[in-house]
Amino acid sequence: MRVAGKIFCLVAASFLLSCSQASAPVTMLVGTYSSEDGGGIYAFRFDQQTGKVLPGVQGHADLRDASYLMLSGDGARVYAVSERPDSTAALAAFSFDQEGLTFSHLGTAPTLGEDPCFVETNGRIAVTANYSGGSISVFRLDDNGGLKDAKPFQVIHGTVGGPDESRQGTPHEHCTVFTPDGEYLLASDFSADRIVSYSVAGDSLKEYSDVRLENDYGPRHIIFRDGKTAYVIGELSGKITVLDYSEGVLIPVQVVDCDPVHARGSADIRMTPDCRFLYASNRLENDGVAVFKVNGDGTLEQTSYTQTGIHPRNICVSPDGRLLLVACRDSDRIEVYSINQEDGRLEKAAEDIRVPKPVCIKFIQ
Repeated sequence: MRVAGKIFCLVAASFLLSCSQASAPVTMLVGTYSSEDGGGIYAFRFDQQTGKVLPGVQGHADLRDASYLMLSGDGARVYAVSERPDSTAALAAFSFDQEGLTFSHLGTAPTLGEDPCFVETNGRIAVTANYSGGSISVFRLDDNGGLKDAKPFQVIHGTVGGPDESRQGTPHEHCTVFTPDGEYLLASDFSADRIVSYSVAGDSLKEYSDVRLENDYGPRHIIFRDGKTAYVIGELSGKITVLDYSEGVLIPVQVVDCDPVHARGSADIRMTPDCRFLYASNRLENDGVAVFKVNGDGTLEQTSYTQTGIHPRNICVSPDGRLLLVACRDSDRIEVYSINQEDGRLEKAAEDIRVPKPVCIKFIQ
């Protein structure tokens, strides 16, 4: 195992043990699509021991089609996209009080790209991935964590090149992630089957390098295991690529299948805090979650597959590493599974959490 990865996982394992011994609930935020039953951002207190939402105080923020959320490092700021297919598509910023589960609006700005579906922040800027707009938008943040300007500071357009004319005929951007070293931002250029690396210089981004993935891959979400290993799930290919990372450059080292029926709807990818297990959700057919063991060198070995409710767009591991929550959009519920600490296998752990069209789950400790 790489030294950096070993240190990272040892620290995470220690953190996991301390969390599992604590009984204090954590705050859970849920982003949803709008519907007749509600919508926006919901806040709950979540008991990691029982897998249940605590009754009593709950919070809510109005934002139409709040499909993805990102938190500031201290959890006091919430950034959310409003995934609209027109000029009303926007990024919204809120301050958040964990004690009262209350939101205070800090500003909203248009993304100038339709259907923003992802947002990332490093505390200085926030960056959205605009799916139908085929672009990424860069916003300056003020000293209070709000949006400094009434529009993006920078808009960068994606490219095409993939073989699927119906899904890749126009540019699409799906994810933006800062690298662990903070020097670069990675963007999944969905329609070109590539990940683009941008150097971060002050408030602006500049293209630095890219890595080409398999044809018809449709890269979607990207996560890091440590400062040396990244993973990207392909929505169209139903595959996960393991990549070595160093100074803004990615090199593929392994490709594994995660969707056994190849439904072209793979969605999210997450890892447990101790770096031992990785999970990937699949939609459209055989909706469910693929379970992988993470080897010492970061490569993957699939161990099981668990069927879930309809359209599991987002998944999230609890901070203590004991539970996996699955946001089943078209079942109007969040399913709660326990994680077997020996092999990562999933088993239902609690009653479903009823939320209208849930599509993003975030925890604050």
